[in-house]
Parts: sequence; structure tokens; C-alpha cells
Amino acid sequence: MASRILVALCILVLASRTAWAQSATRDILRQRTSPDGIPDAALAAQTGWSTVRGYVYKVLLKAPDGSYKPVDPRLPFTTGQSFRLEIEVHNDLWFYILNRGPNGDERLLLPERDEEHLLIRRGERVTVPSDGCFTFAEPPGTERFRIVASPDKLLWANPHELLQLENGRPLTPGQELAAKGQQETRTRSIESLEQRQARVEIRQELLAKVIARSAAEAASRGKNTLLRPPAPEGGNPTATDVVGASPEPRNRDPFVYEIQLNHKRP
Repeated sequence: MASRILVALCILVLASRTAWAQSATRDILRQRTSPDGIPDAALAAQTGWSTVRGYVYKVLLKAPDGSYKPVDPRLPFTTGQSFRLEIEVHNDLWFYILNRGPNGDERLLLPERDEEHLLIRRGERVTVPSDGCFTFAEPPGTERFRIVASPDKLLWANPHELLQLENGRPLTPGQELAAKGQQETRTRSIESLEQRQARVEIRQELLAKVIARSAAEAASRGKNTLLRPPAPEGGNPTATDVVGASPEPRNRDPFVYEIQLNHKRP
């Protein structure tokens, strides 16, 4: 069953949109960091980072034959088209994907119904939704997905009463009041994360190039870093790596990323 969406979400650490770059970033994170995101000694010395964590996402567009194929998320879509999101993780992370409707209400898409929290381990892949698809609905415009990835479970992201409310379950007046308060807490918490992220260093470079530059230039090391994708350098630009790095020992901060998909009428 298709889910009608008009969504809003957040933003973070990005490294590539080409098949080569995705493979390079994946190999670095899986071979040179632990599942918990701790870099090996050589990588830590090169960059000054104490934690490096990431994942890759794809937009899968439904084809006329019913199959789903990865597409460049920057291209314009058509109202009425159906799609899914695919996430593959390079380090163990808890994931929360939110959808904000045209009236400003925000609901959780992942974890899915009846699942309070979702830990995706290194190398695992998840499709959202797991059953069915999203459909670009009227009116045309920009659909936004907010992805929150965290090395720890975020109790404020999907508390029990709010889970029941967003799943359409009956609540007592007291439970409904608690759920509304939890919803406000979640919104404020994500906004606070975004504000902190706005103060970190942003580089429009591939992860491998950032590492090489840091190794060569001492002034480039030891910085909280967000990597945004440069222009494609060849290959099929259907995969986007999202990477967060920090020099702070035992850093456990969640990071937020916003996917924006534009669609118009045929």
C-alpha cells in the first residue's frame, strides 16, 4: 500500500554521489573504523578524529514493471511516481526517519509501526517502507525527509505514548497529553542538534580527500567535520554517503540529515 507523503526533515554529513566514491568511503569506514566508529591508530593520527561514523542512502524509483531502481535524488520527479528509501550502514547506528506534512505535523516513518527503536548494524541494509512505497502526492513541490542517526538509542525520538498516537491507537486524555509533550520535546531536540551542526566545519570534498588533506596539513586536523557531496566525478550518482567525524573522545552525538526530493506535475 502506497503511503502519501509531503515531508520535512534534516541535514548532515555527506561525502559522495558516485559509485566509485561510495565504494571508497564504505571501504574506509568499514576497514579503518570499528563498528562503534572508533578509527584505527593511523586514521586517528592522520585526521585528529576520535570518532567517524556513516551510512549511505539511495532513492529507489518504481519502474513500470514494478521493480525499484536507484536514481539520482537531485533530478526532478513527477507527481504520482512511487519510491522507497534504502539505507546501508558503515557503522552500528540507531535510525529515526521523520516525515513532516504540509500542515507542519511530523510523524515517524522509521522505526516502523509497533517498533519503538531500530539499531542497524554495520553492513546491514534497510528499505523504507519495508512493505509498499511512498507516492509523490498533490500538490507538487519539495518532499523532505529528516534522518537522525545515532550511536545510542534516543528515548526522546520515539517514546511509548507518542508511538501509540502516531500509529492511531486509542489513548486516554492523560496519555494523549503526554504524547503531545513528547512530540514537542522531539522537535526541540532535533532543532538543537541542527543548531549545533551548523557550527561545525563543512567540506565539499570526498572523505578520502579530506583524510589526505588532513594528513598533509596539521591545521586541517582535529575538527568536527561535516562532508557535503561535491559535483559528481563520473559513475552513476545514485548513492549518497553521510559521514560525521569528531575529535572529541567518546563522542556520542547524533547527526541529522535532510533529503529533499522535488516533484512536479507531468
